[in-house]
Amino acid sequence: MANDYRDEYNRPAVAGKTYIPSAREDFGQPPLPNAALQAADDGSIDGGQFIVTPVGLIFKDTATRADWESAPALIKKLENATTWAIADWCAQGEKKWGESYTNLAEMTGYKVHTLENMAYVAKRVEFSRRKEKLSFSHHAAVASLDPDQQIKQLKDAIDGEWTVTELRYAIHGRPTPLAMVERVARSFAQNQQRYQQIEKRLARVGRDEALQLDTLIENEIEQLRKLQSHVRKMQRGKARAGQD
Repeated sequence: MANDYRDEYNRPAVAGKTYIPSAREDFGQPPLPNAALQAADDGSIDGGQFIVTPVGLIFKDTATRADWESAPALIKKLENATTWAIADWCAQGEKKWGESYTNLAEMTGYKVHTLENMAYVAKRVEFSRRKEKLSFSHHAAVASLDPDQQIKQLKDAIDGEWTVTELRYAIHGRPTPLAMVERVARSFAQNQQRYQQIEKRLARVGRDEALQLDTLIENEIEQLRKLQSHVRKMQRGKARAGQD
């Protein structure tokens, strides 16, 4: 009977490959789907029906459309995990061996200030408070807060499905972009009611008053045009960012 060789995580050992556990398993929780990735000696990672290589993605002949559709979620997890890994690696090197960030930058190819920021997040947000459902940037947004506030804000971000920007707005006690849009919509609705009231009273307005109203309306239109210009400029900027 063949021996059942198992690795340090009590998983069946695979020749030339190493099992990578998920953070959930480190805390005694069952792994999420696709958590049991296999890393080969050549640097590629076996995700089941596809392989992530250093230069691209290879799908196996048995891959289904469902496998193809699931790939982006796993790739995004890998990207987030890589950021956390570099951050923790920097923090460990600094803490245990006194490595300078200049040296760490030379070793990784990252900029010094980038590594300093990443390590700051890793040191401030302990492993037990990190959330798989949120990006590294979400955690960076709460890094300066005390532990209890980190837990609260990260939970709220998950429950509200907040973007990083929305999380930052919440931390600083400002209305989120969605709340701001709703506030503008209410303001415009109120203005429409005022405009209707003014229109009903126009018959009683003299020539001089009409000229004053015309000037006020032109000023209002000009302000709205400026606001519209800013909004369209922002839209173009976000569209270009999405294409990059």
